[in-house]
Amino acid sequence: MNKIIFQLGALSFFVSLVAFSTERYPMLDSIAKAFIVFIIVTVALSALFALTVVMASRDPNRGKDEPRPVNKPSQTVA
Repeated sequence: MNKIIFQLGALSFFVSLVAFSTERYPMLDSIAKAFIVFIIVTVALSALFALTVVMASRDPNRGKDEPRPVNKPSQTVA
């Protein structure tokens, strides 16, 4: 999964680099802005993946006690 996140970040870097270059920004500014986009996309995808793993591993029944049957006789000593 880390490889996919990194590849999507690299894709966003190069797409934003092309987009900033076509707007006639200086080369260093284009690379700096594209790197910022790369960092933001990579961190956001990592956080989304971590949140998905946490939500998927959560037990939906944790904390809920099973209700006791009403018609079950109590275990008292006679």
